[in-house]
Amino acid sequence: MTARPPTATRRSVLAGMMAIVATPALAGGPISVPRPPPRPTAPNGPTALASPPSTSTSPIAALERNMTALIDKAKLGGQVSVALVDPTDGHVIVGRAADLAQPPASVAKAATALYALDQLGPEYRFVTRLCATGPLRDGVIMGDLVLEGGGDPELDTDGLAGLAQMLAAAGVRTITGRFVVSGGPLPEIAQIAQAQPVQAAYNPGVSGLNLNFNRVRLRWLRDQGTGQTASGAWKLALDARARHHGPEVRGITIRAEARSGPAWDYQRQANQENWSVAKTIFAAEGSVWLPVRAPRAYAGEVFQTLAASQGITLPHPQ
Repeated sequence: MTARPPTATRRSVLAGMMAIVATPALAGGPISVPRPPPRPTAPNGPTALASPPSTSTSPIAALERNMTALIDKAKLGGQVSVALVDPTDGHVIVGRAADLAQPPASVAKAATALYALDQLGPEYRFVTRLCATGPLRDGVIMGDLVLEGGGDPELDTDGLAGLAQMLAAAGVRTITGRFVVSGGPLPEIAQIAQAQPVQAAYNPGVSGLNLNFNRVRLRWLRDQGTGQTASGAWKLALDARARHHGPEVRGITIRAEARSGPAWDYQRQANQENWSVAKTIFAAEGSVWLPVRAPRAYAGEVFQTLAASQGITLPHPQ
């Protein structure tokens, strides 16, 4: 059974499709549905850009128009410099402020994407599966339920919600064994680079089972129940926000403390993540993304909550 195709985005070169796979013993055999339609392309083809009409047919002029359209569409702030260089002789083919000194961009992702396209091909999809180790009898899986990741970099809460809905549609209401979360053969690391700020959302843990780019959203609101003034207490909450679903996350804790610094502090005990934040950073109600460094535990808790919303009772994820 396959979930809905992910929304096409700039990141879709490595996007995955979620799938639910039942053992032959579950519900009498594998469950299948028609494959989803191919992901949409731009109205005038996959490379169409909203560039102004021009009578010029020069390849360089076309590159300049496309570059301008891309920059304008991105709505970048500050100074923008671009250089397209011929690697054989270093000649700048087309550019904008190409000689302007700038901090280096993060370009390793481009090489990674090219390698993935070459090794896996453009039709490859990362798959997230639900597997049962025993048969389904009267709504009960007689064994374990396994949520297994396949390295999908774009799996989000909405995708997990789709899997929970399919599990309910298969008639599952509970299990007799464990609820296991697995990254498959891929290892789990706690963070990408140790030298980054502890609260940097772009520096989370990575595993074969990832969710929401391994970020959790922190929201802070005035605690209306305290009767405090603008300098009073705050109510903090963590959720796994996606476009349509945003369940509360309890397996990660957050507390505000009256201290001058540091602004953020993080401690981890096994799969339990604990954050604290200095109250001095709060000026108005708002939100921020924080990195998740135990991705499998995070995804397992969120799926357990989503399954409960479908009437499915699962034990704490292992």
